[in-house]
Amino acid sequence: MKKAALILAILMVCCAKENVPNDAAVRVNGTWIKKDQINRYAEMYREELLRAYPEKALQGLPPDLNKNIARQLIANEVVLQEAKKRKIGYSREKYQTTFDGIRKRFQDSAMFAAELAKMGQTEADVKGQIVDGLTVDSMMKLILRPVDSATVQECKAYYDANQASFASEKRYRASQVLFLVKKDATPDQKKTILQSAQKVLAEVKAGKDFAAEAKKYSQDPTTKAAGGDIGWFKHGDLMKEFETAVMTLQMNQVSDVFETAVGFHIIKKTGEETLAPQTFDKVESQIKTMLLLKKQNDVVKHFVDSLMTTAHVFYADTSLKAPLTAEK
Repeated sequence: MKKAALILAILMVCCAKENVPNDAAVRVNGTWIKKDQINRYAEMYREELLRAYPEKALQGLPPDLNKNIARQLIANEVVLQEAKKRKIGYSREKYQTTFDGIRKRFQDSAMFAAELAKMGQTEADVKGQIVDGLTVDSMMKLILRPVDSATVQECKAYYDANQASFASEKRYRASQVLFLVKKDATPDQKKTILQSAQKVLAEVKAGKDFAAEAKKYSQDPTTKAAGGDIGWFKHGDLMKEFETAVMTLQMNQVSDVFETAVGFHIIKKTGEETLAPQTFDKVESQIKTMLLLKKQNDVVKHFVDSLMTTAHVFYADTSLKAPLTAEK
């Protein structure tokens, strides 16, 4: 009975030592990462995603986003701790330039302080984050210093082993009649524009010359004079909806009216051809850059993984714990 009481007392002392602060998420070798930090990075990711892909506004964020951010913050923390242990410095000049760049985004000190307060931060917090970031950057440069660039032989070997990646590709040509639609157009206005497009489509299908109709009705200033001809393009050059419409048409076939972000289109496919395969000389530089990045990524991953295996990581918020991650 006494032995059981002693074990219980020891467990209570050990649990008390955790002393989890408010808003704590993960502890890395004694340093806490807060939930607020993770949420802030998640919001930054969301803003960047919507800026680059507005159409994804209704799709929501990836389900494991916070887990991935937490892991990245843990990795950053172990690298920062290692850099401090090695007494790695940073560029004071770059520190000042970085801080001045952030500060100049605001009209005055009061606005700067107010914006930081909204995020629950101070000027000292920002300065500390800049120092930490530059210190980690210095650490990364140090471990990447021995990494050599890819040789010609390595590039050629990659080219030979990945011929499919450099195979020939198709390019297409098309003409269009475009009916522009303003972003603030009302439903009635859009309906009227759509009716105009459908009328022109009916005329083309009845035998009217497509180029003549484009010169007369198209509102695309760059192609109107050329009878709607947009020239040759490859996959990825134009809007996805436009490319898909062209690629599904037969030669000289005219599409139905379809809508994109700029308005209503009628298109005619006027060309399709297969380009010659890319030669090694043409893609050598691209391969060299890619192989160098792979070498660097491998070195960084090995370095970070070695630090992570010896780090003491405690998840106060267990929902952030990645599968198969062993708590230490």
